[in-house]
Amino acid sequence: MGKSKNVKCVLVVINSILVVFLILAGCAFYYFKASDVQYIVNFINENPEKVSFILVENGEEVISISENNSMPLASVYKIMIAIEFIKQVEKGIINPKEQIPLKKLEDYVLIKRDNDNHKKWLNKIKTIKGEQAKTIQLEEIVRSLFTHSSNPNADYLLDKLGLENVNNTISKNYKPHDKLYPISLSELTHHYIKWKYKDFTSKETNDRITKLNYEEYTNLITSIQKLIEQGKYPNYKNYQPTLEEQETMTRYLPKASAKVYSDLLGHINEDKFKYKKELLRLLAIKTNKEIYIGGKDGRTLNIINKTIFAKDKEGNTTEIVFFTKDLDYEEYQKIDRNIDEFIQKLLDKELHLNAE
Repeated sequence: MGKSKNVKCVLVVINSILVVFLILAGCAFYYFKASDVQYIVNFINENPEKVSFILVENGEEVISISENNSMPLASVYKIMIAIEFIKQVEKGIINPKEQIPLKKLEDYVLIKRDNDNHKKWLNKIKTIKGEQAKTIQLEEIVRSLFTHSSNPNADYLLDKLGLENVNNTISKNYKPHDKLYPISLSELTHHYIKWKYKDFTSKETNDRITKLNYEEYTNLITSIQKLIEQGKYPNYKNYQPTLEEQETMTRYLPKASAKVYSDLLGHINEDKFKYKKELLRLLAIKTNKEIYIGGKDGRTLNIINKTIFAKDKEGNTTEIVFFTKDLDYEEYQKIDRNIDEFIQKLLDKELHLNAE
C-alpha cells in the first residue's frame, strides 16, 4: 500500500511539472510569436546605442533616432555593388549579358553549407535552365544579390567590377561609409590566426582579432586572399566558424549610418538620379499601379537591418532605414517577428512615432 501511495505521489508531481512546463512553453511561444509592433517602437526609443533609425516622407525628415550611428550593414552594402555595376554598364566597361561560368562562381564558396542562400540560388538556376547549365548572365549574378543575398556572388562581383572601383564610388558619393571587402573571406580570419600561431588557444585567437582596427582587419583578409590565390593556404573546406567567431565577424562588417542610406534611397526616389531605372528594377519588392516599394535587408545572428523606399501613384515618397546591432536572443526574435508589420504600418501612416 505504501509503495502504491508513493507511485501516485510521483505521478502527481510529474503531471504537475508537465502542466507547468506546457504553460510556460505556451507563454514563451505567445510572447515571441504574437504580433507586437509596439515592441519595436519601444526598442528604438530605449536602445539608442543599438539602433540607427530614420523615417523620411516627401523629402522631409519625420523622425530620427541615432540616425548618424555607424552600424554594421550586413547585406545592405550590396546596394553599392549594384550601383557600381550599373555605372560600368552605362560606360560600356562591362557587358551585362556576358555569360559567366557557374564553375567560376564556385571558387568564391569558401564554407560549404547544406541550405545557404547561394545554394538555393544555384538550385533555382538549375531548375529554370536545367541541370546541365554551365553559364549564367552577369546581370543575373547581380540580381542574385537581392533575390538570394548571395555572398559568394557579391565577392565575385567585387573582383569583376574591381574592389577599388566600388570603394572609390562609395567614398566619392556616400560618406561616411566603410570600405568594402570580400565578406566570405571573413569566415577564415580565425582559421588563419590558428594556422599562423599554432599554439594559440581559441580565446587567444579571438583576442588577437578583436584588437585589430578596421583597416588592420581588412588587411588580414587581403593576406588570406593572396595566400588562397597563390595556392599556399591550408585546407579549410571542412572548417565551420563557431558562434563566438561569427559574433566577432559581425563586429567587423562594413558600417554606415541610417542617414547615409536614407539619403541614397531618397536620391533613387528622385527622377534625376542617374541610375534610377535600373536600381528600381533590381531593388523592387512590390510594384503595381498604386505603389512601388523597393529595398534591401541584411541579417546576421545578432543584426536585423531594413532599408525601404516607396513612391505612390500621387508621387508621395517615403524612405525608411532601420539598422541594429548586438541584439540579444529576445530582441532578435521579437524584432524578427514584427519588423515587416512595423514597416508596413509606417508606409500606411498607421503608426506615429515620437522621439523620447
